[in-house]
Amino acid sequence: MKVPSPAFGFISGSFSTIGLLPHLFILVLIWSFGIYPKSETSFIIFLAAFTVGAKILGEWLFCDHCKKRMASEGKLENWNSAVNRSLFSDPNVIISLMVLSMDFLIDATLIYFALKLPIPPLWIFLTLLGSQAMASPVQGFSSDYFSQKNSLLFALSMTMLFFFVLLAIPFDGDISISTFSIGELLGISSFSATTQIFLVLFGKGILANTTVIARAAIATVVKEKAMEKFSNT
Repeated sequence: MKVPSPAFGFISGSFSTIGLLPHLFILVLIWSFGIYPKSETSFIIFLAAFTVGAKILGEWLFCDHCKKRMASEGKLENWNSAVNRSLFSDPNVIISLMVLSMDFLIDATLIYFALKLPIPPLWIFLTLLGSQAMASPVQGFSSDYFSQKNSLLFALSMTMLFFFVLLAIPFDGDISISTFSIGELLGISSFSATTQIFLVLFGKGILANTTVIARAAIATVVKEKAMEKFSNT
């Protein structure tokens, strides 16, 4: 199957990784030198704010790259004003924005529940963000190769799977395999709650980073609308 040009999915995933790398580097330094604030609450707030900043950096790098690429094509001069009017009425853009919001909320929910367990907050953020940094370019490339629609459906399916696994995790510490659960179906119900949450965080980052695909889908719509607009003038 031919990969489209530009490969927005791969570009989106690559810039997500680039945005996360400085953040992950600092987290590794904190872990290596044991530089932890006395207040765990303030440390969690710092990690959360820093994570949002890393995500925004990836978004900015991708948007800036796309803007420069569009501007470099002479026939698409002033594409921004021409596209903005109809962009947010496009169904694909609306769906992609909903997916972006849902992905953020799912990540926040995973972190919230993980913090209920006796796990160092640093390891929670390192697991989720580290797996996202590793997998984002691959997920983006797969959306270019197999189509954004199929890749997004797969990632959303994995998101729902890991969310239901999260709901089945015994946060009260009681491990039981006497009743059916999604965890039992996957063979992880006998693991401790800590192990299960780490598997969910890692799996979500590796298989269900829908932000990369949704962002690429928006960029694709923007280019298609710009090409359509200027091909008629």
